[in-house]
Amino acid sequence: MKLPEINRQTLRRWLAVLLAFLLALALLVLIPLLTHREPRPDRRYTEHPPQATQMPLSSPAPVPHDMPDPTLPEQDPELEALLAAFIEQHPGTWDIYVYNLTYGEFAGMSTQEDSPMVAASLIKLFIMGAVFQQFKEYKLPYNETWPSIRKMIATSDNYCANWLTIRLGEGLESAGIEEVTEYAHSLGCGNTSMNRTMLDTNSELENYTTAEEVALLFKLLYRYELVSPEYSADMLSYLKAQTINDRIPAGLPAGTVCAHKTGDLPHICCADAGLIFSPGADYILSVINNGSEDDKAAAEAIVELSAQVYQFFNPPTQPDDGSVG
Repeated sequence: MKLPEINRQTLRRWLAVLLAFLLALALLVLIPLLTHREPRPDRRYTEHPPQATQMPLSSPAPVPHDMPDPTLPEQDPELEALLAAFIEQHPGTWDIYVYNLTYGEFAGMSTQEDSPMVAASLIKLFIMGAVFQQFKEYKLPYNETWPSIRKMIATSDNYCANWLTIRLGEGLESAGIEEVTEYAHSLGCGNTSMNRTMLDTNSELENYTTAEEVALLFKLLYRYELVSPEYSADMLSYLKAQTINDRIPAGLPAGTVCAHKTGDLPHICCADAGLIFSPGADYILSVINNGSEDDKAAAEAIVELSAQVYQFFNPPTQPDDGSVG
């Protein structure tokens, strides 16, 4: 049987139909791929995306500590008297907590015991802990995120803090804020709450904590119990790399190791809290001042308090004059 001849015009029509079909099929496949976008944080907080400028600090093996029973702390009346004298000499709204990590004594003093204090950048300690918790649960990638943590802590970078908060919320700012508060509460810090991102000047909300609750985070960190021993070592290394050292470290002898974090909001909050490693004792000093009209004077007062607490744990030795009595 002889097949009918196909003229050129019919062939061109069939080719056109085939090409149109193939083009439509290609568009059905390519359009979803080309238009897909991953959720991104608010553009306000990614104008200066954090860059991995150096390798992470090495994580030393956890060091075992012969610690006293943390459930049986003893209040130190002499240390409490020191704090009371300091507040009497420096009127204002203060919340102070000191804990002797070597022997377990503590003292606390607050001028508004029933209310938490504005935290300012101290809330970044809890952002850091929440991020490391998500590292542990494989919810966030460590290699992509650690440079932002280090910058948030060492230089108190607000853009990095906000970027990390949004990552905690899987792209949603409000979910990230809630995640930080829930993490703080999981540590037993019930008065600590994150209510807004950093630099949100349009918000009437503030972030809150107390000196004692910040000290609790540092206690866990010192014992390598914050998230995990390895991640505690990382967090300690970032805190030791702090570049804002005009408060607690300024009242310490040169060379004293201090892992700390400051907090600043003009005329609202001037704070510093951290671990001090000294010959007489390792201890925590956590200080928050709210509402000072003179932020410089508040910072200088914290320097003075830091020196007094250091001398309390490291009293000067009496020289031996060789006399026999």
